[in-house]
Amino acid sequence: MKFIRNHWRKMLISTVLLVLPAAAGLVLWAGSQIASPSRRPLMDYHREFLSNPAAHGFPNLPQDRHIRVGPREILEILRQAPA
Repeated sequence: MKFIRNHWRKMLISTVLLVLPAAAGLVLWAGSQIASPSRRPLMDYHREFLSNPAAHGFPNLPQDRHIRVGPREILEILRQAPA
């Protein structure tokens, strides 16, 4: 008991210096898991859906990823989609 009374500051600082990096590491690990979770592989029903999105109620979107599609273009595409 006398040891604790005499060295409480050192023990507190040591505890903080041990817990703080562990907590920071846990937060960084959890953040990386949230920011980029592991992905499931595509299943057959995903491929079927992606091969013909119009059959499932999605409008045809431009397939070329280099075409800039802004808000006006998206609204126009949605207006053309069957209800």
